[in-house]
Amino acid sequence: MQGESRTHNFLKQHAVEGSIAAVAIGKAAVSMMRGAVSALGDQMDDGFVITKLGHVNSEQDKLVTTSGDIIQCLEAGHPVPNEQSLYAGEELLSFID
Repeated sequence: MQGESRTHNFLKQHAVEGSIAAVAIGKAAVSMMRGAVSALGDQMDDGFVITKLGHVNSEQDKLVTTSGDIIQCLEAGHPVPNEQSLYAGEELLSFID
């Protein structure tokens, strides 16, 4: 929960201009992305999350931009990378591209 509030507060205090496509990676990635979505509002165009296995709770963690676009959330092995980690990395590269 701290990831959400800390990310929200930081983004509110450090305004950025234009549309945003955000990436969050790590155990707190879902929470951090939720904070980004709430802070950025209509600026949030797209997002991508990679988090630890077992850290996405389906509907509870469904992230949606204010325009209604669903933010892709993938789980991967941690601390030991696995096949899902490789897939998530490939998907991240596609997202950034």
